[in-house]
Formats: sequence, C-alpha cells, structure tokens
Amino acid sequence: MKTAVIFDCEFLCIEGSQRRFWCAAIDPDPVIAQIGAVKLGLEGEFPLLGTYKAYVRPIDRFGNRYAIDPFFTKLTGITEEIIEAEGVSLQDALAGVDSFSETRKSRVLHKMNCRLLQRAKARNSAKNEDFGSASTEHCGLCKMRGSRRPRKTINR
Repeated sequence: MKTAVIFDCEFLCIEGSQRRFWCAAIDPDPVIAQIGAVKLGLEGEFPLLGTYKAYVRPIDRFGNRYAIDPFFTKLTGITEEIIEAEGVSLQDALAGVDSFSETRKSRVLHKMNCRLLQRAKARNSAKNEDFGSASTEHCGLCKMRGSRRPRKTINR
C-alpha cells in the first residue's frame, strides 16, 4: 500500500514573534521544540497507519538550552517538565522521523528542510547575527553543513 507521511513542527516563540517572523532582537531563534508525524494509507478511506512524536531540547545558536516561555506553553501545552523528561536532540528527533517514514523520499524532504534552514541562517548572518558553532554543525541524516556560501550567479 502506498503511504504518505505528514509532519508538523512546533517552533519556540514568545508573544508576537510569529508576526515578526522571529526577527526582533527579543525573539528566540526559530528552534524546533516538537516534531509530530502521521502515516496515512493512500487507499480507501486513508487509514491512519501510525503516529510519531518527539520533543526536542531547544538549543540556541551558542549551544545553550532555551527556556520555555509561558506564552509558548499556553499556546502548545509543552512545558519545561515535558522537555526535561522527554526531550531529545534535534538529530535524534529527525532520525526518528526518518525511520518512522520508512522511505528514501523522507531523506529528500529532509535535505530540502536543511537547505531552507541554511538559507534562513544565511539571511540572519547577513544581518550581522552570529550563529556561532551552530553554523558549522553537520546534519546527522544528510551530512549537509549547517551553512554554506551562497552560489554566485552568472548572467549570460
């Protein structure tokens, strides 16, 4: 049976950070705190074949743990206690999604997500923000570097 995996991420936020696209000085980096996924069968009435959930320890660009804001807890129900008890590294959570999906296509999606994150890091570094050691991290799944130099475009 053909299947589809649908996933959703919860990103840390404080009140108003979504409207500001996490760009204000007071906003946390757009760091994942939870990843959830469902696997659906693509035949008949789209049966639910499985679920996956992982809480991610939110780490900032300097390797320090972010505190959970009360607004975020009110919005998502995710508390410091849940993160402390069940939180894993982002690499472990992504590896869990990969094994849950049981498909090579998920690696393609993961690489696309890594590239999107790289572009966000590049935009922020252009604003003179330092990503510290996070900018040179390797992704454990696709072996992509955390940041890359932009390609030069040649107009012909």
